[in-house]
Amino acid sequence: MNFARRLALAAILLATSLPVLADEAADTFNKLYGEDLKRVAATPLPADDVALAKQMLEDAKKAEGQPAFLTLLCEKAYELAAKDASGYATATAAMDFLAGKVPEKKVECLQKNAALYQKQYATARGDARTKAGESVIAALGALAEAQTATGDSDATVITLRQAVAVATAIKSESQAAIQAQVDNLASRQKVEKQIAALKARLDANPKDAASRKELVRVYLVEMDSPAEAAKFVDETMDDATRKYVPAAAKALADAPELACTQLGDWYLGLADQAAMPAAKRAMLRRAQGYYQRFLVLHTATDLGRTAATLTLKRIEDALAKLNRAPEPKSNLTLDLSNGVKMNLVLIRAGRFMMGSPDSEEGHRSDEGPQHEVTISKPFYLGVTEVTQAQYEAVMGTNPSQFKGPTNPVESVSWEAAGEFCRKLSEKARKTVRLPTEAEWEYACRAGTKTRFSFGDSDSVLGDYAWWGRNNSGGKTHPVGQKKPNPWGLYDMHGNVWERCADRYGPYSSEASVDPQGATSGGLLVMRGGSWNGNGGGFRCAGRGGYDQALRYGLGGGAGGGDFGFRCAVTP
Repeated sequence: MNFARRLALAAILLATSLPVLADEAADTFNKLYGEDLKRVAATPLPADDVALAKQMLEDAKKAEGQPAFLTLLCEKAYELAAKDASGYATATAAMDFLAGKVPEKKVECLQKNAALYQKQYATARGDARTKAGESVIAALGALAEAQTATGDSDATVITLRQAVAVATAIKSESQAAIQAQVDNLASRQKVEKQIAALKARLDANPKDAASRKELVRVYLVEMDSPAEAAKFVDETMDDATRKYVPAAAKALADAPELACTQLGDWYLGLADQAAMPAAKRAMLRRAQGYYQRFLVLHTATDLGRTAATLTLKRIEDALAKLNRAPEPKSNLTLDLSNGVKMNLVLIRAGRFMMGSPDSEEGHRSDEGPQHEVTISKPFYLGVTEVTQAQYEAVMGTNPSQFKGPTNPVESVSWEAAGEFCRKLSEKARKTVRLPTEAEWEYACRAGTKTRFSFGDSDSVLGDYAWWGRNNSGGKTHPVGQKKPNPWGLYDMHGNVWERCADRYGPYSSEASVDPQGATSGGLLVMRGGSWNGNGGGFRCAGRGGYDQALRYGLGGGAGGGDFGFRCAVTP
């Protein structure tokens, strides 16, 4: 059947105001597409199947008022397109469209898409496998959400466990979050089974007070359902239960002022009984809601308001602690491909005095005033400066003057260092960046307050740094050969100057949190000193500001070779 004829027949069908029955849809489908299906079946070329699938998907978009016909079109489009990798995008698009237009088909459609993404993942290699794995995780996540909406918790757990397996295999950042979902669902399933068992006992013996009491507690605390709990409260319960459960089943907005603090304190007590973190969180949020309502209703500035404010603060602190993400692991390894890896160490949040006092030997005016800086979030920092092997694995080039795969890469512009971080971010699926100047000094000091990370005397500087032409031989050296600082970071003193993310500018005397440096200016921050220096730049507080266009280093032109960098990663 030619294209024009098919469209004419489709137009007749779509002009019908009432949806056609399944049999009618099948008959019409066969009339419209039977010849085309025979044609593509007779040819070995997958392109023919994919082309017909694309046409069916376009026709389906004109059949939104005919769910039976639309379903046939989308399902056949998927079947044809899924035969070859060139048609996968069309196949998944057909299922996405069908899922959006025919809700009862959503789970089935998402299952088909997940299966297709898993097929791609199974055959992918290297970086493509990681990317395909993330697509599988996303598809399984969407499927799990749809299964949850249908109330099929068993299927949801199975789907999420599949996602955990893939996330673990590709070392995805989402692994912990998905595992937490599995754990929460598994706990909820356990509670649901407990409820069923308790109800069975009550059905067998309505006077079973212990089972009734436990059923009320489970509904109230583990399921956060006071309305269901209220259905099982009777005269055998204690006074508090008979008083507060029915009150809690009512809307928060209806709670009178005097009842708010009582219900808030009652929920605080229930939080201690919660078996699951999610249940404890729910009880604390209920208590929070009642105390917040009390403060809205109670306008007097008296002891009652002060006590409620302090209690609310304790509740909020407890919630913040409960919601706090687990601390990242202490070490991180990035795979740069071809066997090249980058090791980083976790730098925990903290405070330090940035800069140097006027009395410090070698102090320069741009290192003051000394001021308190808070690094509010943990971050990872490269154990060593970026090596030439690492740079070449990501960028495909090596601009260094002093060649050597484990030597630090140098003669790198600020823009090139940023581009390396951008490309590595895509490759590693992490946020890779240059450290801020504050992060750099904080990590260099490693909890010390002395001129260097190892003390005040430069008599042993050679044990920790390649510095000065007598010590370094007038060149860079392989990273990690000298002693590390207390946090396990090598070459924070010497070898090559290290670029930071900041523009160079004067310090403020005010305490600051996560400072980002100057907002303008043509100079950029460099830290740590190099093989080419003999000055005070090797000290923890030593800093330099260099023209953004300067690439090679202090030697000028191709004779420099002392500007490098190390990477930071945001967890």
